[in-house]
Amino acid sequence: MQKPRLAHILFALMVAVAFLLLPQSVTTPAQYGNTVFVVGLGIDKSDKQDGLSLSAQIVAAKPNAAASESYQIITSEGTDMIDAMDNMRKELGKLLGLSHCYVVVVSDDVCTEYNLLTIFDPLVRTEHLGTNVILAHTNNKAKDLLLACEEIGGDAQNVLESLTKYNDEYVINKDASIYDFYKNYYAPSATGLIVTLDCEDQDQDQASGQKSSGGSESTNGGQSEQSETQSNNTLPQKKIVNPGAGVAFYKGKKVADINQELIKGLGWLDTSSKYSDVKLEHINTKKLQDATVTLSQLGCTLNYKSSINNNIPTLYVDFVISAKIIGIESDNLVTVTDLASYFDDAFTPALQNLVSTQLEQVCEFQREHKLDILNFYKIFNTQMHSEWQKYLASLDDPTDYATQVQVFIKATLKQAN
Repeated sequence: MQKPRLAHILFALMVAVAFLLLPQSVTTPAQYGNTVFVVGLGIDKSDKQDGLSLSAQIVAAKPNAAASESYQIITSEGTDMIDAMDNMRKELGKLLGLSHCYVVVVSDDVCTEYNLLTIFDPLVRTEHLGTNVILAHTNNKAKDLLLACEEIGGDAQNVLESLTKYNDEYVINKDASIYDFYKNYYAPSATGLIVTLDCEDQDQDQASGQKSSGGSESTNGGQSEQSETQSNNTLPQKKIVNPGAGVAFYKGKKVADINQELIKGLGWLDTSSKYSDVKLEHINTKKLQDATVTLSQLGCTLNYKSSINNNIPTLYVDFVISAKIIGIESDNLVTVTDLASYFDDAFTPALQNLVSTQLEQVCEFQREHKLDILNFYKIFNTQMHSEWQKYLASLDDPTDYATQVQVFIKATLKQAN
């Protein structure tokens, strides 16, 4: 009997290895075929039962379909987030892929009645939702915001991300992602802030004459090409607006709403924020009488100096603001060809008063709600750790620390080149 040659043995081994690898590479069903990809989530209170209503905007691409037809909203109910997710999987018969989910919208009812940690934990720890996902609060139904995105002709990320970024950089001046939520939740003192986005009925007559307007400018990215060819009665019925407001959270629970005026005050102590325009009213100089001057900030530096005297924490803040005039409203204004020539030292006291007033409003808000939106804890603990810890130990309730802080502002205005 002829002995097997080495070549035959090697060939047999190769065939055996191929069969061992075959179940994983060939016979295993494709993961994509069993997965529905979610690009946005909306969380509401259930109208049918005690619990939550979970809405997901999923990719449902169809051949030769327009962009607006590539997405679909699905909804499931559950006693909690885990139950709602399970019911959604059962209804679809597929897994939920959250790796492409970039926006989570939470309704005000959910923010008021639930600790958001119980909402986000199952998504992050069990469903592997990324922590860089943008959070948004709404006074409408979260599902309505997702439906408006679909009607405009885009996904939740492209429609909502620009608006939340605008609020983050220019208005609310705070990051608002799931990562930031966790960071604030586990910090000893930090107050979390989430941007508010709302949905309004579209003015069809006004919308037909322009591609975008006001706070809804960023919602028309996927709509601009369509709006030129659509007739009035096919324009989107809804628009998504950024009212320049937000919601304050402490340890995952909603504490209070934050309006535009409070948010303006918040921006002064956040060096990471973009600079917004500043309007100074009732300005009187040699050239101007009872004028309203609008300044564009081109730079802002600030220095803190903290101290504790007679057990009263005191914070001194020195602002140096570089700005240029971009608008003047005055009855005696003769020419506007050289706005820079109207720059005057009289602007500084007006700016000082404006900054002090806006920051005092925020301090009063903090005292009322026992919050620390201005990060007093971090400032004092960094600059004078030992004295600050002794001060906290002296309080009957250490969480009252922010209610005792006094703030003094000095603002200096310089004309930008």
